[in-house]
Amino acid sequence: MNSSDTIGLAILGAVHMEMEPFFQLFGSYRTHRLCGESFRLGEWAGRFLIMGTTGIGKVNAAVTTAALLERFAVNTVVNVGCAGAYSEGPLRVGDVLVTQNALCGDEGILTTDGIHSSREMGFPLLLQGEETFYDAFPMDRAPLFHRVHEEMPEGLYRMNGQPLPGRDSIKDQGHGGRCLHESCSGVSDSCLPAASCLEPSSSKEGRKEKCFRLVYGPSLTVGMVSGDAEVAHARFSRYEAFAENMEGSAVAQTCFRFDVPVMECRGISNMAGDRDKKNWELGKAMFHCRSIVLNWLRII
Repeated sequence: MNSSDTIGLAILGAVHMEMEPFFQLFGSYRTHRLCGESFRLGEWAGRFLIMGTTGIGKVNAAVTTAALLERFAVNTVVNVGCAGAYSEGPLRVGDVLVTQNALCGDEGILTTDGIHSSREMGFPLLLQGEETFYDAFPMDRAPLFHRVHEEMPEGLYRMNGQPLPGRDSIKDQGHGGRCLHESCSGVSDSCLPAASCLEPSSSKEGRKEKCFRLVYGPSLTVGMVSGDAEVAHARFSRYEAFAENMEGSAVAQTCFRFDVPVMECRGISNMAGDRDKKNWELGKAMFHCRSIVLNWLRII
């Protein structure tokens, strides 16, 4: 690769655990160090890719992303990782969220009544031309987003990231629309079946076919994750985001400043507010996340 070549995609995760499934794609690669973080530059499926860790949290994510974009010409940045889903939303452990709007959960005015938008202060986080960004960054502006959304719509997907035909709604499961999640006690069109609940009628061996749900929607970035169900509920009530993470909006804001398209794909490893790691599925979350992103690489 020449210094003048453009890298098609930069895949960034906060920590090594989130990036390990992606690192495995490279047979050979060159190593680079940026702000103390390790990056691997290589080729996969005929495309130059660079992958690496940013460090955890918004400051690390912003600094490392900026250093990357200063040094390399990148077409699109993809932020990957785990996330905690809000129980009131449509996601469960093992599902995948593609961020449509990156919400900033720590910016604004903090009062006893809750958090108010930074718009009330009159100081935007970013000013580009005549457009102002106060506490959210629209991720659906990336050209790749529209191609992905068209070819990989919301619904149930197999482990290889391919859609499961004809089984897009909970009512298709033959359960009368009743939610199959243990955390729910009633009927909800918005609450979706967990992967282990699905048993395709066309299965030749009559076995359950494991799958997960792909959802497009808002994601909330916070400096401190929800420590209990009450905090998680308050955040969902305020922002109506589907999940929370610690880097997304910072990576997005940095890319907006550099005028580089950015996307975010996160696997759901746990429910927000649940700090019992026995209930977490980090490996499953990242495996499903990778299966979606690999199909993006086939689309572009």
